[in-house]
Amino acid sequence: MPVLIAGLGLIWAGLHPGSPQAAPLPAATFGQAAPASAPGTAPALAPRRLSIPSLGIEAPIDDSGLTASGDLVIPGDPATVGHWTGGAALSAARGTTVLAGHVDVSGDLGALHPLARIGPGALAYTSDASGRVTAWSVTALEVRRKDDLPVLPSSGPRRLVIVTCGGPVLREDGRWTYRDNVLATAVPI
Repeated sequence: MPVLIAGLGLIWAGLHPGSPQAAPLPAATFGQAAPASAPGTAPALAPRRLSIPSLGIEAPIDDSGLTASGDLVIPGDPATVGHWTGGAALSAARGTTVLAGHVDVSGDLGALHPLARIGPGALAYTSDASGRVTAWSVTALEVRRKDDLPVLPSSGPRRLVIVTCGGPVLREDGRWTYRDNVLATAVPI
């Protein structure tokens, strides 16, 4: 799985003459925050969408697989979030659903650019292919180096992990990539 998430790095591959700027990192991380109570009314969402109202995030979700080298393929449109098809489905009753998206692409902010600002108990909503909405409460926010990422199992307790890039930009193998990943974990409410 670390190889999977390591592929989340936005790679410019020579598209920029100079070094890109660092991506946001959280001012503070948290873990094991108590989930928020159930929301009054979940927003109406079109099928296959992610909404995080406190951050102004509204994004379509496309399925994402792996490259031959094991990197997660993030949708090319920075406004779209990828759902890792090797994890739990959006409609699953168990397991970890992994959503990943760009922090930015060539200066255009990605859908998950504000993720580093998410707070404990923040509400997130996902809709599956049928339009059924699930409400989630954020319980943890962490920053992990791309070479030190957690295993995100498709089985086990139900949770949502939202991932984007963060931190300084590094030059690796002739390409630009971010050093870190920002991960927000949420549980259904």
